[in-house]
Amino acid sequence: AKLMFGQVFPRLPVRLGKLCVYNPPWFVGRILLPIVRMLLSAKLRARLVVLNGADREPLYRQFEPASLTEELGGSYPFDLACS
Repeated sequence: AKLMFGQVFPRLPVRLGKLCVYNPPWFVGRILLPIVRMLLSAKLRARLVVLNGADREPLYRQFEPASLTEELGGSYPFDLACS
């Protein structure tokens, strides 16, 4: 599987600056992401950030509060009914 990821990911025409996962379900955070991390290169592994817990301070270090929805303590207005 690691050989397959090593062959496929470098050839994908995708640029990933950072991937932040906020409060993932327990299965994703404790089982799936550790497996995926093993298959990623060190460069991509460094770009994957997992944020857990009720403390939103780490979230605010990654994003400006103006770009977060009100649900996450920010000021960005988002209405699911209008989208």
